[in-house]
Amino acid sequence: MTQADTIDIPAEVEDLSPAFLTDVVRTVHPGVTVRDFELLERKRYGEVMVSTSDRLKMRLDYAPGAPADLPRQVAIKMKRSIDDVLGELYQNEVDFYVRVRPELAIEAPRVVGGVCDKDSARFYLLLEDLSLRDAVFPSAVRDNSLADVRAVLDQMAKLHATFWRSPRLDGDLSWYQRHVRGSLSERMDVSLPATINSDMPANPFKRELVESLGTSVEAMHALYRRLQSHQATLPQTLLHGDGHIGNSYLLPDGTAGLLDFQLTAIGAWAHDVNYLILTAIEVAERRREERALLDHYLDRLATHGVRDVPDREAAFLEYRRAILWSFYVGWLTTPIANYGEAINRANLTRTGTAVRDHDVLNLVKAI
Repeated sequence: MTQADTIDIPAEVEDLSPAFLTDVVRTVHPGVTVRDFELLERKRYGEVMVSTSDRLKMRLDYAPGAPADLPRQVAIKMKRSIDDVLGELYQNEVDFYVRVRPELAIEAPRVVGGVCDKDSARFYLLLEDLSLRDAVFPSAVRDNSLADVRAVLDQMAKLHATFWRSPRLDGDLSWYQRHVRGSLSERMDVSLPATINSDMPANPFKRELVESLGTSVEAMHALYRRLQSHQATLPQTLLHGDGHIGNSYLLPDGTAGLLDFQLTAIGAWAHDVNYLILTAIEVAERRREERALLDHYLDRLATHGVRDVPDREAAFLEYRRAILWSFYVGWLTTPIANYGEAINRANLTRTGTAVRDHDVLNLVKAI
């Protein structure tokens, strides 16, 4: 449980109380008291854009003394109703928001508080309600502009530059998940083939894509492990971890932000960058623009103070290798219910086509 070992997390929304919400808020804002609350909205897993958790909107009434700028209207992520399997992901995201987000200068939702019990998968994560800032939430079925993609890359570069080769990764942040070790890595290594194979009978489109690439789930898993081991030898930083275009938002001034940090981890920059570019734009545009978008990201790394920015050609090689994760883990594992069939198909087609375009399987075999 994150910074709240003595907090009893209610199983049902109907059991929420001002006392519990006070405990949650105090994980980030000590001394703040919630006097009352009003439930404004509830969306359950399987509804539009509700992927791995149930979500609420709530208005909080704080006792006198709370910071004037502390969000009163909050969006709340909580355990989805159907099972306990996602406790690992919930814990990972709450850890990011409660333990890391408050110090970051990136554009991401302001955190009001969060608690999680990984074993029961009960969690509550209170974030600012981005609708109050007129945020737009893009997806693979939206006509995203190159300016939109560059704006998200700007935030990725700022996040990566903040922790690029930082001694903190082996110091005060050594508790953080890594792509090659930690409970999340271990769970994924064990579960991925079974998860993907069990989903294919209901979604033959996935099986056909894998077969069209002349490979199998088991063969891709072996390459996935090889890729992760290789990326651990590259400059390490803090990653978003699940940076497809649907985990971002766009603000009226052209700024972008990053959302949904359930797969955040320490790893190599290319993991985030390829995933965003592939999912944000259609295949033909990606083929024309991906080098320029990659160069934009590398330039932004330098702007934010990274001195050993990867060489352009070396970076393009790592970008192409990293595509394996985006197809194999990013979308073959994703149930249709998470985002709907149109978004799933678009992302599977885009990432699968990129695997073929860049001969990714052979690039990873050659490591």
